[in-house]
Amino acid sequence: MLALSLLLLSRPSASSSTYYPSLIGIRDLLSSDPPVSRTGNLNEVLSGGEGEAEDATTLLFLPYLQPFSGGDGRLFTVIGTYEGLAASALAMEHLNTGNSSIVKEVAGLNERCPIRFATDSFDTELSQKAGVDWMIRLIADGAGSGLFPAAVLGGGEQQGQRRDEHHIGVERRAAAQRHLHESSARRQGVSECSYARSSELGRLPGIPESQFSLFGRTIPNDDGTSIPLLAQMSAWGVRYLAVLHMDDAYGNGFANGIRLAAETIFTDIKIQTFDIPVGASDSTISDAVASLRRTQFTYFFGIIEQTHVERVMSEAYRQGIAGDGVHNWLFSDAFGSTVTGGESWEEGSPLAKSYSGTGILSAVGGVEGMEKYDLLGDALRSLRDSEADIEFLDGIMPSYPEGHTEVDHTIYTKGDQFLKSQGMLAPFLYDATISVGLAACDLYESTGGLAFTGAELFARVLNTTFEGTSGTIVLDPDTGTRDPTSALFIMTNFVPDPVNSTHVSFKGVNTDLFESGSWRTLEPYVFGDGTTDVPSDLPKLELVEDRISPALLGIMLALCALVILLSLASVAWTRYFRMRRVVRSSQPIFLCLISAGVTLMALGIVPLSIEGSDVACMATPWLLFLGFTLTFSALFTKTYRINQIMKNAAKFKRLTLTATDVMKPMLALLLVNVVILVAFTAVSPLQSKSKEDAKKRKSDVTSTNSTSSAADGMKIINLAAAQAELEEEVKELRKRMENEAKADTVKNRTSIRSSVGSGASSMHEDMDDLEQAQTRAVSFCDDNEPLGRVTSSQEAESIVGDDISSG
Repeated sequence: MLALSLLLLSRPSASSSTYYPSLIGIRDLLSSDPPVSRTGNLNEVLSGGEGEAEDATTLLFLPYLQPFSGGDGRLFTVIGTYEGLAASALAMEHLNTGNSSIVKEVAGLNERCPIRFATDSFDTELSQKAGVDWMIRLIADGAGSGLFPAAVLGGGEQQGQRRDEHHIGVERRAAAQRHLHESSARRQGVSECSYARSSELGRLPGIPESQFSLFGRTIPNDDGTSIPLLAQMSAWGVRYLAVLHMDDAYGNGFANGIRLAAETIFTDIKIQTFDIPVGASDSTISDAVASLRRTQFTYFFGIIEQTHVERVMSEAYRQGIAGDGVHNWLFSDAFGSTVTGGESWEEGSPLAKSYSGTGILSAVGGVEGMEKYDLLGDALRSLRDSEADIEFLDGIMPSYPEGHTEVDHTIYTKGDQFLKSQGMLAPFLYDATISVGLAACDLYESTGGLAFTGAELFARVLNTTFEGTSGTIVLDPDTGTRDPTSALFIMTNFVPDPVNSTHVSFKGVNTDLFESGSWRTLEPYVFGDGTTDVPSDLPKLELVEDRISPALLGIMLALCALVILLSLASVAWTRYFRMRRVVRSSQPIFLCLISAGVTLMALGIVPLSIEGSDVACMATPWLLFLGFTLTFSALFTKTYRINQIMKNAAKFKRLTLTATDVMKPMLALLLVNVVILVAFTAVSPLQSKSKEDAKKRKSDVTSTNSTSSAADGMKIINLAAAQAELEEEVKELRKRMENEAKADTVKNRTSIRSSVGSGASSMHEDMDDLEQAQTRAVSFCDDNEPLGRVTSSQEAESIVGDDISSG
């Protein structure tokens, strides 16, 4: 440590003009190729010239694995890889010097803890194989640096890890896993703390969850991201959500997380999921979109890659579930810069309509206005003015083996865009680096030793909590994943931004911020219909007025009357010819009962013609069921009587059966029906539902302000009362005018006209005020139709005008 301190003191110019003095000093120390020995997962770097006492500096090596290029020489700058390296190096500088300008827990750390931090970067080239190769080399010999990594910073999908290492954000395929297993004899515990990988690791194909026992991350996994998504749906009042996802580890894990959150936390939200293959054909996408359409949901969440977005949205528009102002699409961060990448579309084209009002949900390191986030941004922007700092960053940029395609990182680091903003990764990387540093020093302070393993370091990382640039850092001790309620999520709304008179592009507007477990509105969210009103989560209710036409109703009632007349005629005929043998053999009492039953069934038509009456609704089943039972029980009883007579006649027995004897079964059947009908009427009676009732139920579902609607409902009641008072006033005026007319004096006529005129003027003003209250009260109803019938001001004016004329 003494040698490192002297080295720093000998560089006053560098210290005064750079933000990385300690890291530059460590670089100079290592450039002299000093002896390095390993103590646990730390490195002891010996220094001291000839004849001088050797001094040891304890270094914790944190290599940075991330794609800097695509493997073909072209730089990969989309996600902020370069800014992430600068932020990680800045965090190490703050740890080395005890700089608490961003994280207060770092204050005085350099005085309490002898551990110093160093880094180097390695290009994974968007390749899993390259990531695995670098991991093997790092564990073998520090990839040529001679330093053993205590932890690895990496967030891409192409890097690999084993169960005895802690790697940040890793996805590994079976071949990479076997490759790493072959080198297991040369490897020891390496802990990791992720800043970008959100997939659920235990769901990766062919890889058991136990392989990631030392994996941690400062970004929530997709299960956690599901919580802010469904919290936003709940805040909007959305109860039905369809999810379209890629059939891969990322998509399946995210969709499972959404289902799990809906089952355990947001139990009032119904989820349906549909998948599409990674290499989906147009027909496969068409089938998936058709499945979405059949749900009749109006909210969709897409977990789909950029390469599929355009085809999915074009098909969704063709099938009528996008770009129609009714259906609403949100996307995960896999959506990327599909809409805001600078492309424009012809105004009114299918894609322009489909993208309008869409949004993206993503985890963020912060937003402008957050103190620590802004402090990090200011610090990174200040680096651009320091040639020494830019030179240092260029010096730790990835190097490549001989024969590799040349990659010139200075094209970006010396350009105008470098460090202009924090980028996507910088806040998470800064916090990941700080968490490892605080955990290492806490482990030293509690044990008093400098020999600890990756497992011990990882255990301390899980229990390290502090206020970072991306919010409060809290990791789940069981999974190593960040608690989603401590993270920040942003909802970005894509709104049209006209390019010219014929074409339109889209700009992203941050509308809502998920912070401390709840959403906070930054700007109103504009939906696909161009308004900020939250659309319904189901299609608009369509009232089908399938009413009976007057002509058909007349025919029905005429036939009903005919049946009743014929039944009464049958009873009269039976009564008149009751003494005839054929009538007596047919048992007149049962013939009359059959006619009575038919009459009751015919009367069941009459209540069906009456609208708006609950009694009429319930009368229909009473008349039909009792009439049917009476008719067929009479037939049954009549048949039973004949059967009994014939059976006894066959036995030469005399039998006397009265009507009372054979009516018992009929009365029993009637009693059963009456009991059922009484229970039906008492428990769940039929009720009349008019058009106004249906609209009121719809408004109750879609209204987002029940308090104001209830208050405005009182205005309607007051309006009806005021209307009644006005009508009474009109009647009184009418009486006065009739009485005064008899006096036949011009003076009295003039007085009456004046009174009526002032009364009419007063009524006009009152009715105008009341009509405004009515308009406000029913504004939440569809089609601006009032909930009750209220006489308008024009009708009141007409009444008064007629009175004046008659006066």
